[in-house]
Amino acid sequence: VGYVVCQTGGAGVGGGWGGGGISLFCLEKWSCDDWDVCRNVALNLDTGILVGEDYRDVQKECSEFGWDEEFCGYQTRDCFDANTCNTTYQELSAIQSCYYTEDPSCFDGIKNCHDGGCEFLIDCGGSCEACPTCSDGAQNQGEEGIDCGGSCPNNCVLEIPKTIDVKIFSYILVGAILLSIIVVKLHQILKSRKQRE
Repeated sequence: VGYVVCQTGGAGVGGGWGGGGISLFCLEKWSCDDWDVCRNVALNLDTGILVGEDYRDVQKECSEFGWDEEFCGYQTRDCFDANTCNTTYQELSAIQSCYYTEDPSCFDGIKNCHDGGCEFLIDCGGSCEACPTCSDGAQNQGEEGIDCGGSCPNNCVLEIPKTIDVKIFSYILVGAILLSIIVVKLHQILKSRKQRE
């Protein structure tokens, strides 16, 4: 939303630089509804809904995008100045070109509007499932880990395996050696008893 100071009228009182002049200004504060569903340009030209300069502008944009007339569409939206300045210096566009498809959906590979909402990215947001983010608790959109690396600003933390303390390792090793010696000695004792019998 753009903001601009606009002089809408004024009257000066007194003369020169020192006079107590009065001047009225209005700061435009534009806001717009979501874009409507994309409509076919050719069909709406034939019915008289889209005419003149709007038709030519949309047709030019479609050509620049390389869209055939079959896929050349347009969307409109209602915009209003919350401050009612009655000026249009910074008015937002109320028409734009779009890629037309007859049955827009959340699975058509096109960023479009349907079912009462506009997609934020291709096939997500609006009336579709939420778009992947760097805080959705899922590894998606090329992330190296969950919500980190790749397209996300947070680096993934490398997990370093825990090392066993040298002291603990020494005790385990000594215990294993003693256990081995005991097993060998018991085996020798049992073997010698069997030989005596």
